[in-house]
Amino acid sequence: MGETKTLLTPRLRMKGVTTGSLSVEAHEGRIFALNTPPEHGFF
Repeated sequence: MGETKTLLTPRLRMKGVTTGSLSVEAHEGRIFALNTPPEHGFF
């Protein structure tokens, strides 16, 4: 599951950048950061 989240994280980030919605990207990133352990270091 950790691997899947790792792949989904960059995908969502790219989507946010493409859309140009920093709010959405930040919000999604915050949720993922909480679900993802500090080892991954999403931030």
